[in-house]
Amino acid sequence: FSAHDIHFDFDDYKIKVEDIPYLELLAQWLLQHKSYKLTIEGHCDERGSDLYNLALGEKRANSAKDFLVSLGVSSSRIDCISYG
Repeated sequence: FSAHDIHFDFDDYKIKVEDIPYLELLAQWLLQHKSYKLTIEGHCDERGSDLYNLALGEKRANSAKDFLVSLGVSSSRIDCISYG
């Protein structure tokens, strides 16, 4: 399974409709391959302070994690990190 970026609107952390099919496929793959873990990285652009962008990146990563968990993937298999 190949990694794929998902994108967010400016200053937002809601999953976009166009990214849902990819996340659904990823969840299916993770459910079929129980030995794999996932690290989700949250990123932002250069606008905003470092502290603000770290928080926004964390919200973005957790938004993707929460979506995958809602599809049955165990939260213990998903780590999140923000790079701001």
